[in-house]
Amino acid sequence: MQALGTPHAGDQLLFLGAMAGKQMFNTRIWKVAVEAANSEGACEAAGLVPIGKRPNIHDLRHTHASWLIHAGGPLPFVQACLGHEKITTTVDTYGDLLPDAHLQKAQIMAETMSNVLPVIAVAE
Repeated sequence: MQALGTPHAGDQLLFLGAMAGKQMFNTRIWKVAVEAANSEGACEAAGLVPIGKRPNIHDLRHTHASWLIHAGGPLPFVQACLGHEKITTTVDTYGDLLPDAHLQKAQIMAETMSNVLPVIAVAE
């Protein structure tokens, strides 16, 4: 943890750039990058196709959470990364992204019910 420096209050930024306080990341970097990614000329010069979308910084948060879940990250870990106070917020927002969630649910139900349902012999 020493690499991160001295802890600050929770309302202070941890990583301050050289232009901290002069221009926000959103204005200085993000919007410029999104404009470039949608520019016909810039994309053509780079051999790319414009993305045709205008993602915002909050979209990065959702992408990050989605990738963590897809990689098998436990929901409490995702909750902590996102700073959600309650796990239900994480589950309600991202629970449907769990890999093979429906398949896992079906397998659990099949195993549970295998000891409950009667076995019916089929006459030959």
